[in-house]
Amino acid sequence: MEPLFVLGLAPVFGWAPGPLELSIVAFVALLLLGTRLPSVMRSLGSSFRSFREGLSDVKGEIEEAGR
Repeated sequence: MEPLFVLGLAPVFGWAPGPLELSIVAFVALLLLGTRLPSVMRSLGSSFRSFREGLSDVKGEIEEAGR
């Protein structure tokens, strides 16, 4: 199964990238970002973690208000 199809994103895009497309994107990202790639990915992970924490806080407030 394609990664985006597993996440449920394939219907949104109408297609799911295969291994060749993903490797091309990774190669281009490596060329463009070079040595900054680890810091960019660290920042992206931190942002994603903050988003998930905020999402769980909102979910908790909604569940608490429903009681």
